[in-house]
Formats: sequence, C-alpha cells, structure tokens
Amino acid sequence: MWKIDKTIGFKIAAGYAALFFLSYLLLAVIAYLAAGSTLAHQEREKVLGEIESLSSKYESGGWKALHDTIVDNNRHRKNNPFFTRVLAAGDRQDLVFSPYHWEEFDLETLREIYNPRPGVWFRLPNRSLTFDLEIMTVRLFDGSLFQVGISTQDRLAVLDRLRGYL
Repeated sequence: MWKIDKTIGFKIAAGYAALFFLSYLLLAVIAYLAAGSTLAHQEREKVLGEIESLSSKYESGGWKALHDTIVDNNRHRKNNPFFTRVLAAGDRQDLVFSPYHWEEFDLETLREIYNPRPGVWFRLPNRSLTFDLEIMTVRLFDGSLFQVGISTQDRLAVLDRLRGYL
C-alpha cells in the first residue's frame, strides 16, 4: 500500500517498537509479581512476630496476660488488626478476639476444622471471595492451639493501585 512500510528503516523501527513494548510488559509483570510476593512475605513475618510475642506473653503470664495483651493490641491496631483465636486445652472455651473485625469471614468454617495443622498457613476467604484471611496455627506449651492471621485486603488494594500505574 504505502512505500514507507516496505522500507528497511520502517521495519527496523517497528521491530524496536515491538521489542520495547514486549520488554515493558515483561518488566511490568515481574515488578507486579515481586511486589505481591514482598508484601505477602512482610505480612507473614508480622504474623509470625505477633505469634512469637503473644506466645511468650502466655508462657510468662498465663491466660490473663495473653488476653490483656491481645485486647490492648487490637485497640491500637484498628485498621488491620491481627485475627487471634485460642483453641484451649482443658476447661476454657475456644475464643476469637474482637470478632466484630472479622464479620466479613465465615468463622464457623474455622470451628469445623477440628484439628488445624500447626505450622501450616491456612486461607479463609471472605464472604464475597474478594480477599482472604491468612492464618498460622501454633501449639502452645500447654497443648492449646493458637491462631494468628491477617487480612489480605490491604495487600490487594496496594497491588490494585500498582496495576493502575502499570
């Protein structure tokens, strides 16, 4: 049709434009995946740090120290508090702290899991299936199971904004 699209200069320019576009797409995907992985790792590290802190509180001060610390922590972390649940050994009932923070999740599903596996991450989707609650279970020194988790909603919001820039 036009003579310009048959010239060697046009073909080289078109080739470089295609190479540039594909390179951009590849780098954008890599950046997005790396950001998602980094954010997930940071959130899991926070959960593990919270588990370590609360477990030591429980070992040193017992049930009351654990309870008071969790209640105090939830009061100060209103935006994205940690999900905390104790599956007690002995006479105490299972307890989810600040359940009103977790109304978007079907916590009855957690009750149906009679024996969660300590040391394994568990994902509980919210009712609208738009984000999850990532939960880690550990066994405390007295045989109780202790679960700490965090919502992925903030991470997904950051990634959504990043996707808008890419």
